[in-house]
Amino acid sequence: MPKSTGAGRNDTVLASTRLGLPAPPAYHQPRPRLSRMLDARRQITLLVAPAGFGKTTALRGWLSGEPPQRYPVWLALEEDDLEPLALVSHLVAALRSNDAGRAEAAALALAQPATVDPRAVMARLLNDLGDTADSWALVLEDLHRAGSPATSRLLSYALDHLPANVDVIMTSRTEPDLPLGAGGRTGG
Repeated sequence: MPKSTGAGRNDTVLASTRLGLPAPPAYHQPRPRLSRMLDARRQITLLVAPAGFGKTTALRGWLSGEPPQRYPVWLALEEDDLEPLALVSHLVAALRSNDAGRAEAAALALAQPATVDPRAVMARLLNDLGDTADSWALVLEDLHRAGSPATSRLLSYALDHLPANVDVIMTSRTEPDLPLGAGGRTGG
């Protein structure tokens, strides 16, 4: 079932398969080394491998483990996320699909009829996540699909301003154009 971003004028409908953990495959190979790395709570993690190497399956298995260590916010990126406003709108939708009361300030900013500043909306989204005691795992699947210079700048801003309780895990088929080493936060 498609889901609305709840973003007023910039409202878009996303396939629910883009939001939330993907369905489990019939069979998958456990990845204990990757699971241990993810358990170590690196704030920024990048998994780069060709198609079919099990990035999505491994993350899904780890995030659905017992007990859950972090609340997952999953967004499968597509070409329409090349624009910063679309990307941040879809991130808000991903968070709100888990918890409809979350990201209220970001959703309200998206609903304003005036020009929306994607960076300001991202700041509101990060502030909302940071204002909770919960730990979050923000998964950006298929980062290679949203690799425009404008979205790279927005993601760089987000990575530079992550609250302590938010980890970002990105999957990609290629190395992204992001400053992942800034602040010594990268792992994996």
